[in-house]
Amino acid sequence: MAAETRVHSFGEGYQLSVVDRLGTWLSTRRVRSVLGNVDGVTVADVGCGYNARFGMSLIDQVAKLVAVDVSLSPIVCAHPRVSGVVGALPDVLSQVPSGSIRHVVMNSVLEHLDEPIETLRELRRIAEPARGVVFVNVPTWLGKRALEASAFRLGLSPAAEIDDHRRYYSKRELWSSLRAAGFLPSEITVHTHKVGLNAYGVCRQRR
Repeated sequence: MAAETRVHSFGEGYQLSVVDRLGTWLSTRRVRSVLGNVDGVTVADVGCGYNARFGMSLIDQVAKLVAVDVSLSPIVCAHPRVSGVVGALPDVLSQVPSGSIRHVVMNSVLEHLDEPIETLRELRRIAEPARGVVFVNVPTWLGKRALEASAFRLGLSPAAEIDDHRRYYSKRELWSSLRAAGFLPSEITVHTHKVGLNAYGVCRQRR
């Protein structure tokens, strides 16, 4: 995630809370509904967390999973269908060839980054031209209130994760970020989910 301060990935060295597991499950359902059939394709899970929970849920279907984060479980990296890419965003994505990924997923990562637009440009670069799909999920300003209450008042989420947030997004702000990264307006759709706590953008490459 953020190159200057981030040295551990999500879920490294601790068990996910009930709130985190619920949020991950809801996001996974949304991503799966957007991507559809992933049989035999290459999927990149960017900012996947230590155990690459989403990406590994697809491992029996995909041809290859590219798992990207500042640290990864040796169990994940040892899987024959996993290509582990370890390092800070956006620079680490230079290791991924242009146009090599059918589906690129970045779930609850952009809000942590010092260089969000540069990272989105890299996601666009590595997605397959003409048919690649880039999925980006972020917390909204309404989500900020819920996340901070869970972490700082109720102790139900790791406070360090929420203290690492650089920004929150409205649908308009997410659309503008995706457009600034080079996606065309005809390629971008933006929606909210989780009763408005998150926004997600789906970019379908058309060129």
